[in-house]
Amino acid sequence: MKYLKHFNEELKPETYITAGNSLKYYGKHTKGNKLVDYGYEKGHGFYNAHIQYVGLSPVYTGKITNPICKFYYGTPQWDGPQSGNSKLVHTNLSEEQLVSDWKNGNGPLSFTLEFRFTPSEELKSDLKKLNDDDRLKSSINHSNSFHLFTMNVSLSDWNEGLKYYNYIEDDDEFIEPGDPNYVDLIDLYQNTKSLSIRLSRLMDKGIYGIFADRQSALKFKRNLPSLINPHKEKIMNLLSIIGGGAEELEDIFESFDIIRINSLYQSEDIKGVNLHNTWYKGFLYIRVRI
Repeated sequence: MKYLKHFNEELKPETYITAGNSLKYYGKHTKGNKLVDYGYEKGHGFYNAHIQYVGLSPVYTGKITNPICKFYYGTPQWDGPQSGNSKLVHTNLSEEQLVSDWKNGNGPLSFTLEFRFTPSEELKSDLKKLNDDDRLKSSINHSNSFHLFTMNVSLSDWNEGLKYYNYIEDDDEFIEPGDPNYVDLIDLYQNTKSLSIRLSRLMDKGIYGIFADRQSALKFKRNLPSLINPHKEKIMNLLSIIGGGAEELEDIFESFDIIRINSLYQSEDIKGVNLHNTWYKGFLYIRVRI
């Protein structure tokens, strides 16, 4: 990479990326791509990943970089089949709405972390050479980042609501507020709190994937705390409503240090359509009644 000698090695990664994109603008794609990838490698490193497009069978393996984490209260869902005009809903819940839904038995007490990555220029170039369906190529080449997978973090193993937690089956009656045996919202959380993390369903109509080797999965796991840390206040806001505190917050963050690494990567070659049903199995971490 002789052209790199013209640059100060102490330059920030973003400088190399900007310079590479400028070269590409002037038609020098080979040198530009290498410089962009050099900047990303210097700043974020690379991960090897398998990626697939929803509904299509080819699986592609390549380098991705620059992970970012997006946060959602609850579990976003599709309002119809994950195709056509269906939309992803429940992406704008507030912590108060989430707790209200959980209290009324209308949803789990959980939050979702979506992990997005930037494709390497090398991956983009490799995809351009293939004669396959253009939908994946278009999605990769026309976005700064793409969805790889999500993690759903559940904080309670009770989803039937506060009213039915106060139901006495033997007497066929509900305990009402004012009764000394009545369980309020804070007691409900303390009595049912648990912690589990699992790779969840897709949040995108297009691309999804999983890491292609253990080394990439381990690297991602080491970076998880720094990726999630910007959302610590949001998690604490949720915990404070249900009587949780610093101890519960620490439990959540410690759980990411011991997640099951084998569930984050697939080293074997697997063919088929909609492999998220194969890749996203089991829990990354589970501890009942913490």
